[in-house]
Amino acid sequence: MADEPTAAPVEGEQTEPQTETPPEPQASESPKQPDIPVEVKRALSKANKEAESLRLKLKEIEDRDLSELEKARRDAQEASSRLADYERTNTRQRVALEKGIPAALVARLQGSTVEEISADADELLALLKAPVSPRPDPGQGARPSTPEADAQAEYEKYFPPIPTRK
Repeated sequence: MADEPTAAPVEGEQTEPQTETPPEPQASESPKQPDIPVEVKRALSKANKEAESLRLKLKEIEDRDLSELEKARRDAQEASSRLADYERTNTRQRVALEKGIPAALVARLQGSTVEEISADADELLALLKAPVSPRPDPGQGARPSTPEADAQAEYEKYFPPIPTRK
């Protein structure tokens, strides 16, 4: 194992800060453990450090995936909100088309269901058909004229009457 090449960090990879490990007990301090060669201890320590860095990388990837999941949830919520808006607009336009409401007034229709929008459209139509101003009074304004009066007016246009003194 001591002859194996050590793995160098790949370019672009972040290396995790190394934490200091407690000093390894000497073989003479631990009579219960058999004597382990120093090379094996170093390889074991290196493998433990690599395993820890891989665990940290796995956690980092899981966190990134979790944030992507949150992004996906947010995007799905925005998409469902837009879909609801499109459905409301479509319903208003469909009801307005069925009722004969002008396109300029479609946005004024209120309600969340087809029945509510339809009732609002009926109210709007009743307002549109109601007279806006009172009927004109035929007694006011110019009166219909007779042919003689029209002829006299035409004559006076070209030959004004001569004023007389009194």
